[in-house]
Amino acid sequence: KEYEDIKEVTIPSSIVAIGNRAFNNTLNLTTVIGHKNLKVLLEDSFKGCTNLKSIKLDKNTNILRYAFANCYNLEEIHLYNELIDEYTFYYSGLKKVTFDNLVKSIQSHAFYACKLENLYLPDSIEYIGSEAFAYNRWIKSIKFSKNITHIGADAFKYCEELSEIILPENLTDLGACAFYACSNVKKVVINKKLTRIPGGAFYSNHSLEIIRIPKNVKYIGKKAFSGMNLKEIIIEKDYAAPSIIPKGFEAGWYESNGKNRIKITFINV
Repeated sequence: KEYEDIKEVTIPSSIVAIGNRAFNNTLNLTTVIGHKNLKVLLEDSFKGCTNLKSIKLDKNTNILRYAFANCYNLEEIHLYNELIDEYTFYYSGLKKVTFDNLVKSIQSHAFYACKLENLYLPDSIEYIGSEAFAYNRWIKSIKFSKNITHIGADAFKYCEELSEIILPENLTDLGACAFYACSNVKKVVINKKLTRIPGGAFYSNHSLEIIRIPKNVKYIGKKAFSGMNLKEIIIEKDYAAPSIIPKGFEAGWYESNGKNRIKITFINV
């Protein structure tokens, strides 16, 4: 009760850390202002501050897991941390995130069920953890860092307004169901370094009608391209290769919805 009337927190320069749950569920808090001496916000420090709208932190301040989870009115933030910790903005109201070029890794569930609309990931980012952006139902576009090598399982599942997926050019590890139920996607471009497409990777992308599988892909898991309205699959082959489905493609890697007969086209490249 002693914190009920707090609306703004300006952290004095003598403070170097905010402890676990320090302002947890301070419901009337709207503004947090930090400083360059503030080194860390510990776990749950502002979790559940449902009216928090403005955060001003220095680039030297590290933010740990759940620090701003369930901050439903927090709409925008600029992030500098090399690592964005897991669950940091879990179920927050974020609509816009600006990532500084210092950011390298986004851990699991970091932005789970936020309200992001457009996502720009600078080329400093190399890693996206499992469910990092899952259930961001309003994301319309994603510009990936070209240096991302790992996208974890379910990372972008149920991003239902996303219209296209252009995988990062250096991606080598794609997790299962990474783009599950991205139902508005009309275009998918698979990069030249990815050799495995795991099960369920693009499952239930209802709006996708044509997909091109580059010749570098040697394995496709079950239901990777199922539950959609595919009309044509184009498979790149080496010039002398026979026109057969490669052995590394699991049975049931694609399925017709019963309405369309899927055309399989082989092209020599």
